[in-house]
Amino acid sequence: MQIFAADVILSNAIDRLLEQLKKSIQTQFHKSSTNIDFEEKEKVLHAAFVEAELKAVEEVLSQCDINVPVINFEGKTYRQALRTEKTYMSAVGPVRIMRSLYRAKGETITMCPLEMTTGIIEDLWTPRAAKQALFAVSQLTPYEAEALFKELGAMNPSRSSLDRLPK
Repeated sequence: MQIFAADVILSNAIDRLLEQLKKSIQTQFHKSSTNIDFEEKEKVLHAAFVEAELKAVEEVLSQCDINVPVINFEGKTYRQALRTEKTYMSAVGPVRIMRSLYRAKGETITMCPLEMTTGIIEDLWTPRAAKQALFAVSQLTPYEAEALFKELGAMNPSRSSLDRLPK
């Protein structure tokens, strides 16, 4: 079995995230008094796990970026035009990723290998987030779907983003 550097980096990041999750849960429960009801404890636990999952998704997504001066794609040479941060909506909430944009000589439109390889939809949605959001807006109005996601406490798309997605 071959181990790649990205796999080691990801493994180390996940180990670090699990340790942070453990500390976060211990800290939250140490701070909270015994008078807090079970629903509040559930919220604390859920928030800690969502935060850890959010950081893990961010780490995995950032590993999918390419950061080189030149790439070849479908017979064309593309040069790195810009390296910037972009916020994407994942199934557990917004993640901010540093990504590269590339442009072929003489063209005005850029391409983003990160978005192409991960299947980002409409320059915003990860595939799982889009699937969940589409399901929600096929059953509910965008207003109701927005409220549902707020209650679930993970992904928090705006009503307007939910409204645009199926179109």
